[in-house]
Amino acid sequence: MSATYYQQLQKDAEFIVQRAAILLRRYQQKATIVVQKDIGDFATTADLASESLIRAYIHKRYPTHSIYGEEGGLEDNQSEYEWIIDPLDGTKEYARGVKEYNCLIAVEHDKKLVVGVIRRAGLDELYSAVVRQGAKKDGKTIGVSKIRDLPISHVGYHLPVGMPRFERARTEKHFSLLKELTFMCYRLRPSWDDAKSLGYVASGVIEAHIIPAELPNAWHDLAAGLLLVQEAGGRVTHLDGSELKTHDMSRGFLASNGLVHDKLIQLIGKD
Repeated sequence: MSATYYQQLQKDAEFIVQRAAILLRRYQQKATIVVQKDIGDFATTADLASESLIRAYIHKRYPTHSIYGEEGGLEDNQSEYEWIIDPLDGTKEYARGVKEYNCLIAVEHDKKLVVGVIRRAGLDELYSAVVRQGAKKDGKTIGVSKIRDLPISHVGYHLPVGMPRFERARTEKHFSLLKELTFMCYRLRPSWDDAKSLGYVASGVIEAHIIPAELPNAWHDLAAGLLLVQEAGGRVTHLDGSELKTHDMSRGFLASNGLVHDKLIQLIGKD
């Protein structure tokens, strides 16, 4: 498929997340919980309204494409194209009034990422990427940092989730790795917001971001941001160093500027 078609997909995804962001800002003060997913996870009226809006735009523009959304699941049209959507990334913080939340859209062609768009809705920032065409923030080209030494690197880490369903031993393993990283890197930048951290890697604010396998993440949380890092000149693999396989959440992810990647893989592998 031509690069022009991918660019049109990107343009439409950017328009859609802009409309969704307007909706999310309008809903924040009045959103209510409508689906309780577990003891602390839920969906609100804002999640559902945002996903409904996004699906409606996709249906209108690309009626034969498949759609995988956080709230509505998979709408499989047996298409070579699939839209991956997270209508409100950061729901729990959103519901508490925090302004850092996102709307995420990625598009896959034959199971390969070709478009990734992150709308930092609360902060009104737009990250966007098309395969083999680079990455941008608010219309300006971005790129990963040139730092190659861990002692002067800033490294992000999605902290383990403190819920009873996660084994204590696994949590302790994560903190053992965090301890090693504290000694090996200049600064750790822990965060719950992977879209933000992946945007930071892509724009050179931090050198890497680590996403453990045991987190309750789904592909819709990460797809857009991982492509963004790749198109900004970075590298993305699973934590065992293997090449990225879409939808495979079993091995975690490391996104980096590429220059510190192998050193971090070694460190992670020793833990």
